[in-house]
Amino acid sequence: MLGLRVLGAGLLLVAANSVQAQATPFKIGFILPMTGQQASTGKQIDAAIKLWQAQTGTTVAGRKVEVILKDDGGLPDMTKRIAQEMVVNDKVDVLAGFGITPSAFATAPIATQSKTPMVVTAAATSAITEQSPWIVRTSFTLPQVTVPMADWAAKNGIKSAVTGQRDGGLVQAVLQLEGRHMHAPGSRTPAR
Repeated sequence: MLGLRVLGAGLLLVAANSVQAQATPFKIGFILPMTGQQASTGKQIDAAIKLWQAQTGTTVAGRKVEVILKDDGGLPDMTKRIAQEMVVNDKVDVLAGFGITPSAFATAPIATQSKTPMVVTAAATSAITEQSPWIVRTSFTLPQVTVPMADWAAKNGIKSAVTGQRDGGLVQAVLQLEGRHMHAPGSRTPAR
């Protein structure tokens, strides 16, 4: 009889926790550049979120999904501050967005420390997902763009290429990839 009471109490506790979990919204904290040089990226992702919600609603598996969107202006220090505020104050279940690589890099330690999943939707450097076991990517990586381009260039007799980025880490990654793939006889990679 005691076993049945314990089992019943356990089931009530699980049911109560389940109801409580469904009563609280699942919060996704999107940090995107809505202003500044990368604003078009943030605006496209915001439009995609709104379209998805319009088509599917804001409830998944009986639980309301709340999207909190904050503008980082494409500034990594701002991204890091916003991520910290979202984890501590807003109590988001997931961090998402990240229009540029430095912003994703700046947030990775917060995702790791707080054990908050982080979904990268735009930043493209391959090494981002290596920064934390809590990071996943839903977009593309630089090699997916630069390797086919470098292969095409080499096959079409293009012997040198110039590339430019505002982030030194991206420049090095692109040059390294292009250099590996543009090794047709006589090709060269510009001085770094």
